[in-house]
Amino acid sequence: MENAALMPWLISTAFLHSIMIQEKRGMLKIWNASLVLGASTLAIFGTFLVRSGVLQSIHAFGASTLGVPFVSLIALMTGGSIYLVVSRRDVLRSEHRLDSLFSREAAFMLNNIVLVGLCFVIFWGTIFPLISEAVTGTTASVGPPWFDRYTVPLALVLVLLSGIGPVIPWRRATLANARRNFALPLGLALAMLIASYTVVPISSSAPTVILFCCVAFVFGSIGQEFWRGWRVRRATSSDSPATALVSMVRRNQRRYGGYIVHLGIATLFIGVAASATFQHTHYVNLSRGQSDTVGGFTFTNERPTAAIVDDPSGTGALLTLGVYLRVSRDGRYVTTEHPTAEYYPDASGAEGPVGSLIGGDAVSELALDSTWRRDISAAINAVPLQASLQTEINYANSSVTAKALAGNPTLPYILLAIIAHNYLQHPPPAPLKLASSPLVMWLWLGALIVLFGGIVAIWPPPGAVRGRVRARYLARVAREVGRA
Repeated sequence: MENAALMPWLISTAFLHSIMIQEKRGMLKIWNASLVLGASTLAIFGTFLVRSGVLQSIHAFGASTLGVPFVSLIALMTGGSIYLVVSRRDVLRSEHRLDSLFSREAAFMLNNIVLVGLCFVIFWGTIFPLISEAVTGTTASVGPPWFDRYTVPLALVLVLLSGIGPVIPWRRATLANARRNFALPLGLALAMLIASYTVVPISSSAPTVILFCCVAFVFGSIGQEFWRGWRVRRATSSDSPATALVSMVRRNQRRYGGYIVHLGIATLFIGVAASATFQHTHYVNLSRGQSDTVGGFTFTNERPTAAIVDDPSGTGALLTLGVYLRVSRDGRYVTTEHPTAEYYPDASGAEGPVGSLIGGDAVSELALDSTWRRDISAAINAVPLQASLQTEINYANSSVTAKALAGNPTLPYILLAIIAHNYLQHPPPAPLKLASSPLVMWLWLGALIVLFGGIVAIWPPPGAVRGRVRARYLARVAREVGRA
């Protein structure tokens, strides 16, 4: 269901770029109107996917009677959008034409094509199960490999364009301008390419190498723009370096706020590429004292843990089993992780007096240690751990007679405590999922940079509010004078 939220976001992002072409050159009016109408229709379509129950997802609601009303509304919005655009095509005619393919307008138009292409790929992959079921009667779905085949190349082009668009001139770029604007970014991209084969060997993944080079290009391009603007501001004022930077941004908040957003997107893609390409995951069974190495980190099962009716998270678990894992790297201590498995009551009571206390759905609680460089995590598989206790549960159930249970209703809890004690004394091998992922926090860092850039871009400039109030006041005075 993440796809449902992503599609209107992609179309809206395309509109934010193409509306600048309309503002500067009076172009793409029909296209922009179509993007706005398409984004609103896709928002309703996403709500339809989530609320109608036509697709199975942990984020979707179950079966619902809202399917037909939503389909009718989507059909009405689609038909109405087409009618509005076609009937007003003369009013929306462009005032100018594209002067050159090597211009900011062309870069923004290519950016729009890529964003709409990404949206179409996601749209097709999302609705394909519905089409398959309607045509063949069987539900077929597409997985990550299919999405990666199309989204990865488009994402690479998108990152590269986020560095080209801000520095290329409007209307037409000359060779001298291109040399001046792209020398530094291309040099940084080339340096990253060399580093990927020498200093940090990441050459095993060609898409990751290309992405890192594109990110270096973006950082060079945007950093160069900030540097040039800051130097001009310093040369034309007596401001301190920090004050000059702030003044430069405040004088053109939309421009530099957009630059910051582009830096955030590039940072986010670093986290995506690094965490996906260099993630290491092991599924192992570790007995007490045994170790396993994942991504350079050694996990050692130090001791088991068990607790009954001790649920700090307040979820209602009656039995919590887990292990303490000592994590080290090159012999040096890093951290201690405590993954747990929590067991809940079974309302049906089919597991007997003792088993019903922990026979419900089991939940694994992830242990995570996160820094700006890497995430290391451990999770214990609750299901096989519960199966290893089944013999003791069956024995405890058979030992509880109806008479004994009537005389001592706490007896099942006592036997549960004995089971937990036996687990501590004779723990089975812990079924673990161990993972090491670099630069995951860069995803969050990139998102924060994007948020900050958006705030900078939309923040009202100094005096804007007073100016609007004054304009309204003058307009009201003019109306009163006209009436008089």
